[in-house]
Amino acid sequence: MSVGRRVRAEAFGTAALVFVGPGAAMLSASTRVIDHLGVSVAFGVIVALLVLVLGPISGAHLNPAVTLTLWWMQRFPRRDVLLYVVAQCAGAVAAAFLLRALLGDVGHVGATIPSVRTATAFAIECAASAILAFVIFAVASQHNWQPLVPPLAIGATVCVGAYVTGPWTGGSFNPARSFGPAVASHTWTAHWIYWFGPILGMFAGAQLHRVLHHAFRRLRSTNGPSTT
Repeated sequence: MSVGRRVRAEAFGTAALVFVGPGAAMLSASTRVIDHLGVSVAFGVIVALLVLVLGPISGAHLNPAVTLTLWWMQRFPRRDVLLYVVAQCAGAVAAAFLLRALLGDVGHVGATIPSVRTATAFAIECAASAILAFVIFAVASQHNWQPLVPPLAIGATVCVGAYVTGPWTGGSFNPARSFGPAVASHTWTAHWIYWFGPILGMFAGAQLHRVLHHAFRRLRSTNGPSTT
């Protein structure tokens, strides 16, 4: 797949993610038609659909932290990292400005703002991102699963993560998802945690998966194939 097509897919996918996820948060803030659970489900469903549709084209990173982690794990070429990150952020900004044009500056255009101490919010974003990265690498390492399993697993993780952490940090786990609404609404409250938290957390989650995966493979090679 050409790099141009992959980059366009990342820009479109991240724009769709921001339009649906923060868009649902804006509707919740303005009309109360959608509650917190509904916003979390919206995030999870759109991520699952985008992974399913865009995965074969670009890998459906949709997240600078995912791209950087894949590069760090030597699973993504360095030459494409900046292109992906710029495309993801550009798509997020475009979708956020579209939301602002349609709905106004409601709920800070879905910007993520911590409701707890900055250090606590940073730790929450790190931990949730680590779990998400662990799931991503776990499903990516299994080649005998049905095609629907990875999108459903990743989407479910995003949904649960957003539901649990949303009241504290907004449940981002994605620098681009936070960057787009921040630009459109000029809301930069503790914005740095939505970059460093997800990136460091995903590095940790990916490393944990690598250690456990290698340990499991060594155990299997030592014990031999099961006869039961």
